[in-house]
Amino acid sequence: MGARCQRHGAKRIRLGLSGLGLSQKRLRNWDNGFFFHKLWDETLHREHGGAGRERGGFAAQAPPKTCKEHGSMTQRRPFLEIPPWLSASQQSARLFLRAFGESADDLALNFFEGDRPQVITRVLAQCLETQERTLVEESVLWELPIGIRMEALLVIAALSDTRPLYWRVRCHHSDCGSQSELALEIDELIALAADSRQQATTTCSVAGHAMQLRRPTGRDQLHWMLDSAAEPEMYSCMARSILVTPDLDALVEAGVDFPVITDAMDAAMDAFDPLMGFHLGVVCPACSRSSDQAPDLAAAALERLWRVQNALLDEIHVLASRYHWSETEILHMPQWRRQAYLNRLESQEA
Repeated sequence: MGARCQRHGAKRIRLGLSGLGLSQKRLRNWDNGFFFHKLWDETLHREHGGAGRERGGFAAQAPPKTCKEHGSMTQRRPFLEIPPWLSASQQSARLFLRAFGESADDLALNFFEGDRPQVITRVLAQCLETQERTLVEESVLWELPIGIRMEALLVIAALSDTRPLYWRVRCHHSDCGSQSELALEIDELIALAADSRQQATTTCSVAGHAMQLRRPTGRDQLHWMLDSAAEPEMYSCMARSILVTPDLDALVEAGVDFPVITDAMDAAMDAFDPLMGFHLGVVCPACSRSSDQAPDLAAAALERLWRVQNALLDEIHVLASRYHWSETEILHMPQWRRQAYLNRLESQEA
């Protein structure tokens, strides 16, 4: 029985600047070794007759079905209009995406190499192009705000596999603790950030002082992860990088406590760019009470693409072993034609 969602009115559990989705705990969980080792463990467990163990943050998903089975979208489509405040410096008002798993380059992408922001950048570099059908330089992708990068990643996941994203969540109430399944449509997630996308900055106040905040970029995210080993240093680095005015030291010298400042920034960024530190209230089907949950959107999207990559490898393996075609020859075939051959092989074995 699935859990019910309550996006609005959920009480936020605050951990400094966790609204950016970059608390020290989450940074540790974003390490690819943690994420993919758990994924590999569960895949091997299931292949040997086990029942798929729970992973941190999201539930196990079945391998992606073929286009014939679930109508996967393979057409090119714009994922968003780049807002004027951003496109003016990047000379492209519209970026287009393709589904992951349609190119030989997609087989070469190593999901196990590098930190989370680096893996996302490599995915975007392969699946994004300008209106003139030229690839987008990685330097441009690093300067995109984290929320827009997240939107692009989610659209690529939807183009590659149209099913909702799923997580296994646990009720936070100590006298319950029941597990349930949370399903979210990707289009609904993308729509959350549409209203504020046209704004480059947002404002809020703390202890009578007005603050102006900017959207953090992919490069900011990478610097936070690489340059800040200790949690207090990371929070300070994050706050300084997105606070446009006034100076952080000036606020502290004026007598405003640092945790008060970060709480105000956290709340403002949560409303300004909700995909960065996405969270929502989920009603437990067992006790009917709401718990604040923070499903890891990027991890779920990357896992989906990893599974698409492995499904493509399976197709190539079957066709190459039966028809003795090369990988290049198989990839040059349109997907519908590859599926036609696979269907015939399946019919012969039935």
